[in-house]
Amino acid sequence: EEEKEEEDEEASVEEDLDIELKLKTQIKVRSRITSIVSSISQAGCQCVAGTNDGQLVIIEQGNSIVSKQIHTRSVTCINQLDNDRYVVGFVDGYVVVYNVRKDSKYEIRPSRDSITCLSCCCEGTYIAIAVGDTVVIFSHKKKAEVARISANKILNTTTRKNEEEDAITTVKFIHKKLLLFGTYNGNVAMITLEKKRIAFRQKIRPKLRYRKRIGRRIRDLVTRVDQIRKKRAQDFNIRVLFDSKPTVGSSSSSSSSSSFHISLGTTVIDLNFTNFYAGRPTEKIGVVGVSKLAMRHPFIVEESLLTATKEGLLIWSGNDSSGSERLFICGKKGIGSYAWADGKLYTVQKNTIFVWDAPLALIVEPPPSLQRKEKENTEKK
Repeated sequence: EEEKEEEDEEASVEEDLDIELKLKTQIKVRSRITSIVSSISQAGCQCVAGTNDGQLVIIEQGNSIVSKQIHTRSVTCINQLDNDRYVVGFVDGYVVVYNVRKDSKYEIRPSRDSITCLSCCCEGTYIAIAVGDTVVIFSHKKKAEVARISANKILNTTTRKNEEEDAITTVKFIHKKLLLFGTYNGNVAMITLEKKRIAFRQKIRPKLRYRKRIGRRIRDLVTRVDQIRKKRAQDFNIRVLFDSKPTVGSSSSSSSSSSFHISLGTTVIDLNFTNFYAGRPTEKIGVVGVSKLAMRHPFIVEESLLTATKEGLLIWSGNDSSGSERLFICGKKGIGSYAWADGKLYTVQKNTIFVWDAPLALIVEPPPSLQRKEKENTEKK
């Protein structure tokens, strides 16, 4: 009975923290939307979306839209290179670098397989393109491939019993010469891009500097954009999202069908590389929290972590397990791809972009339960 009461109390607390967002408007386009990202500068456009037939939908101030046909196949991912340029990956292995201000583009094809994810360094010089177990490093300045990294080779990993072939699930530049990636089998790696002079020419030589095996599928890696632009590499906190439990078909299952997976929650930790750069043997790992939901597309606003879930926009406030969470309800359906810009939340359902009222004060404001807790602590002091 006591356990039931505790569960009822937790349920009531979660219900109290559920917030329904107000729908401002809807934007309909002709094609199905497959990806959407916020604009970093937000000067001129709020966010950019990609469609299943190769269009780029630019949402400008006042929610007016401009559609540009930049390819013919489905968009898989988008990342912003600088104020005017976006890098767009496609299902057929093409990558297009598009300038929204000049309406110009160029394209490359690093693979014939679908582009998994992209990341651009903050200086706008390098683009990391993930395909399968490979990361292709492309120089925007030279418009040429400068390095190719095989995750299995550089990590020297072997597939364990009942494990699938490893593949890269997320890649992130956190510095001009510092790249992180996570893999399906639970590896996190830090790669430095070092220049080496060979036959009177300088070439990029990737070097493994750090690795950690978590043993669960890495969902994503995220850090604050303002940290990337201002901090030294050794001062970063990298937030790692990974599956809380093994997926069905891993070593815990005797079934030969290892491609059938069920989401079993998400665990979030913080990795800090201060000790690593100082040469100390211990690393700083902070547990941020555990959710029963599958958390996708993480985005950090100040100290709040935003993620998409099947129930709505989940927001965690605070940097450790003593923080709290709120669930923002966006209609009757969960959230897939989303973007947040200038106090508005953009969510996607098929060929419609829903625009919700989500001001910064609402996103970062501590929830009532946390405010009461802080008040009680202050009174005790």
